Amino acid sequence: MKLVEQLPAYGQHFFKVRDKCGLPWLLAVGGKGLHVYDYNDLKVPRKEFLWKQINDLHHKEKKFVMTVG
Repeated sequence: MKLVEQLPAYGQHFFKVRDKCGLPWLLAVGGKGLHVYDYNDLKVPRKEFLWKQINDLHHKEKKFVMTVG
C-alpha cells in the first residue's frame, strides 16, 4: 500500500473532458487540487492547479468554469 500511495495519480478521480477546441483531456480531482492530463499519459500532468490557486469554480449543465488567480 505504501508503494501505491506514492504514485502521482493516487487518490484522484478522473473525468473525461474536452477543451474549447474539442480536444480530449483527463481532469483529475484530488486532495491537492485539479490536474489536467493528456488522454494517453497519466504519469505527468500537463497542468496543475492547487486548491489555494483557484478563486472560483462552478459548472452549468455540461460546462465547467474555473478562475485561477
